[in-house]
Amino acid sequence: MVDKADKGHSALYRLRKLVLRPLWKLRDYIYPQKYRPEQYWKARHQKHGFAVRGVGDWTRSEEENVQEYSMERSVFLDFCRKHGIDFSKVSMLDVGCGTGFFAEAFRDNGGTDYLGIDITDELFEGLAERLPGFRFKKMDVGRQKLEGKYDLIIMISVAQHIVDEKCFTFAMQNIREHLSESGTFIVTVWQTDVYVHPQPHVVGRPVSYFQREFEGYWFSEPEPFGTKNLYAVRKQ
Repeated sequence: MVDKADKGHSALYRLRKLVLRPLWKLRDYIYPQKYRPEQYWKARHQKHGFAVRGVGDWTRSEEENVQEYSMERSVFLDFCRKHGIDFSKVSMLDVGCGTGFFAEAFRDNGGTDYLGIDITDELFEGLAERLPGFRFKKMDVGRQKLEGKYDLIIMISVAQHIVDEKCFTFAMQNIREHLSESGTFIVTVWQTDVYVHPQPHVVGRPVSYFQREFEGYWFSEPEPFGTKNLYAVRKQ
């Protein structure tokens, strides 16, 4: 027998999914808000904490986001193995480390030399507790110069949130200059042609935008990764 409370919860979920979410997206399309990256991500992290939904698709449930991220973790690890990356032997820079999802994947597979950077430090205290020995630094890769060289730089589901083209170019050059001579840059790229997303914190760019910034570099074949593709980028 179905409890009335369960029925009410189910009806509310369907109402939110079928009516409220489309209306919310329409509102953002008609009345786009100015995107201020640090404030935006700080607010999302304050609201969701370490829930995957905070860095994933907030229009979907936490369970749906966890399932999607679990699949992405498997794809990412297989992709790294395919391209000969041994986590135990590389220094990794995680651009837009968020909740530390890929930091944990790095640690669980032998990685120890890790730096995660993010535009907000809202989750850093919790990350330091969960990942002792890993380093975290607040910085904007599209505006502030990196330091040091890294064997592996990853930028997973982050590039689309650098909506300003000058900042995007700065970020790509920043990464290129701080990738070690034999290092690998792993980045997610939209599967479609360039377009402006209805919400102001997302812009899609095709791989040609990245190839322009890494002229003369080798790009791997794309690996499907949700709505995006994974690419490995190296010096020729």
